[in-house]
Amino acid sequence: MEQRPSEGNESRRTFVLESFEVGGKTATSEQPMYFGVDYYPEHWVYPYAGSPSKPEERWEKDIGMMIAAGVNVVRMGEFAWGLYEREEGNYDFEWMRRAMDLFGRAGIKVVLGTPTAAPPIWLAKKHPEILPIDERGLRKHQGTRRAYCLNSDVYWEYSQKILRALDLHPRYRTLAFTTQLRTHPAAAPSRRRKRDRAACR
Repeated sequence: MEQRPSEGNESRRTFVLESFEVGGKTATSEQPMYFGVDYYPEHWVYPYAGSPSKPEERWEKDIGMMIAAGVNVVRMGEFAWGLYEREEGNYDFEWMRRAMDLFGRAGIKVVLGTPTAAPPIWLAKKHPEILPIDERGLRKHQGTRRAYCLNSDVYWEYSQKILRALDLHPRYRTLAFTTQLRTHPAAAPSRRRKRDRAACR
């Protein structure tokens, strides 16, 4: 991309494409613009898609449609903790590796999300104190998105374990374009505040 100053303000600069043509032709630039979508490969396997003999075949079809639509980056994995770690300490990242391999061969980059937005059910059953309490004093059920209390030391401890295991997986280091961190803690409200930290332990 060529950088040119905007009119009327020399101190302000904007990025301008070197060339752009309509009629089905692709815009050209030194650095492409990323056009992406969220994708959850764990949702598109047999029996919801695919077949008993090829449970993951839908992934290739979806990738083909993404290529046709001009998609060149996807975000995946932010709700995958329960599949990464079906039982405490037993990690399975191979299914995500297979999905990332397919996207990589198609030239689509992967933004890998940290999976801490959806703690596994076994964790909430073992440590119900990680679950948030709403404004009515009701505890949120396990197995749902953001079913965690950010003030819980237990939640943070287990989050660090899954993230360390994910980071050590060698294929992720080579296949992931970048990593998305959970950046909006306000999305998980709870009556438990920092001054009440002991209630989450």
